[in-house]
Amino acid sequence: MSAAWKGRVRVDECVAGVLPGVANEYFAAGEALFAGGKSPQEMHEFRLRTKHFRYTLELFEPRYGQKFSVLLKRLKPVQEALGDINDAATALAWLQPDESAKARQFLEKRIASKSKRFEQYWKTVFDKDGERVRWAKVLAQPFQTVVAASGSADETGSLHPQ
Repeated sequence: MSAAWKGRVRVDECVAGVLPGVANEYFAAGEALFAGGKSPQEMHEFRLRTKHFRYTLELFEPRYGQKFSVLLKRLKPVQEALGDINDAATALAWLQPDESAKARQFLEKRIASKSKRFEQYWKTVFDKDGERVRWAKVLAQPFQTVVAASGSADETGSLHPQ
């Protein structure tokens, strides 16, 4: 073991060093999605990215506190909207060329409508001015003090009691 190693690494410091960059990449991917015209496949790929991002962040929700929980709740509508778009695009792909033109029209309109609503939510709520910075600031903070089951406070930033 190196002489520079002076003990264990705090989990909150590791997480706070990584998650702001992950969030920045996520926001950049969302902006790129709208900048380049969005195909159903690109929307589906972003949906999967959203799921991974959300579920990763949920692992740490109990340790970050209320400000984090408020931000995290804003991800669910993103994921749901992208899921609705993907469901309609998948159903459209299953239709045979000779099948109902009405069904095809309905699904195409649904995709367009859901895509428009998703873009509106992204631009006016999720990624409005300052939100990316806000996410980075919250994620860069050490974990909140959590009261352990024993009733004592764990202020170490460790996910495990000492």
